[in-house]
Amino acid sequence: MMMFLMVTGTTMALFAVIAYIKLKSMRPVDRMRLLLSIVVKLKFFQLIKMLGLDSRMRPNLIHSKVSNGFKYLLPPTFAPAIEEILTFKVREDDVYVVTYPKAGTTWMQEITWLICNDCDIDGAKKQSITMRFPMIEAVDSPMIKGIHTLEAWPENKQRLIKTHLPYELLPADIRYGKKCKILYAARNPKDLCVSFYHFHRMLPTAPNPGTWEQFLTKFCTGNVAYGSWFDHTLKFWEKYQEDKDRIYFVTYEDLKKDLRKEVESISKFLEKKLSERQLDVISEHCTFDSMSKNRSTNMSGKNNITTKKFMRKGQVGDWKNHFTINQSSAFDEMYEEKMKGTGLNIPFHRIIYCKSIFRRKMMLELGVSVTASALFAAIAYFKLKSMRKVDKLKLLLAILGKLKIPQMLRLTGLDVRMRPKLTECTASNEFKLLLPPMFTATVEEVLKFKVREDDVYVITYPKAGTTWMQEIAWLLCNNGNIDEAKKQSVAMRSPMLETVDFTISNGIQSLETWPKDKQRVIKTHFPYELLPEDIKQGKKCKIIYVARNPKDLCVSYYHFHRMITGMPDPGTWEEFLAKFCSDKLGYGSYFDHTLKFWEKYQDDKQRIYFVTYEDLKKDLRKEVESIAKFLEKKLSDKQMDAISEHCTFGSMSKNKSTNMSAAAKYGMDLTKSKFMRKGEVGDWKNHFTINQSSAFDTMYQDKIKETGFDIQFEI
Repeated sequence: MMMFLMVTGTTMALFAVIAYIKLKSMRPVDRMRLLLSIVVKLKFFQLIKMLGLDSRMRPNLIHSKVSNGFKYLLPPTFAPAIEEILTFKVREDDVYVVTYPKAGTTWMQEITWLICNDCDIDGAKKQSITMRFPMIEAVDSPMIKGIHTLEAWPENKQRLIKTHLPYELLPADIRYGKKCKILYAARNPKDLCVSFYHFHRMLPTAPNPGTWEQFLTKFCTGNVAYGSWFDHTLKFWEKYQEDKDRIYFVTYEDLKKDLRKEVESISKFLEKKLSERQLDVISEHCTFDSMSKNRSTNMSGKNNITTKKFMRKGQVGDWKNHFTINQSSAFDEMYEEKMKGTGLNIPFHRIIYCKSIFRRKMMLELGVSVTASALFAAIAYFKLKSMRKVDKLKLLLAILGKLKIPQMLRLTGLDVRMRPKLTECTASNEFKLLLPPMFTATVEEVLKFKVREDDVYVITYPKAGTTWMQEIAWLLCNNGNIDEAKKQSVAMRSPMLETVDFTISNGIQSLETWPKDKQRVIKTHFPYELLPEDIKQGKKCKIIYVARNPKDLCVSYYHFHRMITGMPDPGTWEEFLAKFCSDKLGYGSYFDHTLKFWEKYQDDKQRIYFVTYEDLKKDLRKEVESIAKFLEKKLSDKQMDAISEHCTFGSMSKNKSTNMSAAAKYGMDLTKSKFMRKGEVGDWKNHFTINQSSAFDTMYQDKIKETGFDIQFEI
């Protein structure tokens, strides 16, 4: 690291001397171009990310005004080009794709490029859209072509130009009526705002978006890059009404509704004659699925700057996963006020979802829920008195599921506000542990749970590879029957001991009534002290314990908390890390949990198998075979190979029986994080700062001292 910094520092000094001599006589756009080339040459983005500074060095927007008096709000990298753009020479065959950011720009660029290049799909795939279709307010860099390329564009070759600039900052030639073609794409502002928010989160070179609530406020007040969506869109709508020969106005929603129809209309507007076959091919190539898999359009991971998907969902109506009822209502009022008398109306859903209809539907659903709730409560009242705690909880969860309460909470935005607090539970054996409330009801039942000699327990601290090991163990215990495994969720086949039976998972009730002739594969995150007394007293069974390096585990646990609304609010990454290090998370201390099982493993290797996540990643086939021997299961090499292939991260993340996608409607918000997120060793380096990593290493060494335990943080 020090060597890298020294080389970078020396190189930077050399570039700075050269730049100083050159900068004085340069245009602002040429200065920016030189500076960007230095930044890329020095791998500056990778360096600040490695140092954990990328989130702290985000730029602020520039407030300024141009020579024509128009005030603008732009990212620093785009501001230097503005005066040059005003005097930019427009050509009669130029085609401008103009949008407010995140309105379907790349989509419209690809459609336009193909129409203007005789449907040359192969040519389009050879080069990124950012190189084929320059952005006028950008300066040339290795990632994108900008105004320099456009100025030097061959006269005999048509220019296709992208911009997010408002009408007032377009070249004077356009505003004075010079012939060219302008395609303007608009998108409903709710979906656009959500997409713009995630774009800011993805791009470390964009200003810090803050929380969703903070970003929404900035958007509504026009305090985001390119200013007000309403001013931008309505100005082009007004100009479209005046000059339909030069301007084509289309909505993202119309493109989604009938892409083929719009492709044909755009080709007619651009006066390009394409065959029916070519129009079909362009329409197929420009679907969201196709473009999101196309490296020339999806931008993901370009130059190590982006960290999430550039093409995220491409849906109409995804705003309902972000806007609360109050946010939606306030936005609707503002929208109606701003759009009044303009004649423009953009659908917010595939079917226009009028506010009054939405409210009536909500009230009806709430009314049905309340009525059903009263009925269930009356039935439950007579049953609850004689029930065990675990059975009461099972009944209550059944009621919640029947009433679709998780969905209702999410729809009303209350799921975020109603996250539970952890409960400190003291068991009858005096052991204390922090647990989510829904798991406290089962503690005493688990202690007296009757263990069978053929039971297999998969035990982990959360996010250590539990589902992975469940699937491996289940297949080994069921003769490698992959077809059967795919028919039913692993949460039903391999119940969790500390939960109660629910719609999407089996728990302690199912385990108690499990057929005697059928082997139980049981999952738990409970520490050794809360396992059934039978186990602690030495009753024969098999225990597989999976440990994971605590840095990667902590990162994964953080994202899990973000995703599960039934878990406590994780706070920021810094806050969550502090809780993890001070043992204030569900299931308590990682070190106490893991080292206790490590100690027991040393004492009883016949009954306990101890494996690390990192060893599974390093050689899965080898570990599958070792686990099979431990479980005394004889499978053929072919079966072992099949299990190993089936249990790769890539395979399991696509498998509905293991990826938990069915749980999305029951408090699992997959827009925040996937249940199976990355499955990498070393991803902690994308989250821990240098200081955080150093402090954690010191704590780790102190905790494992003299235990004989160690684990790999990288492979």
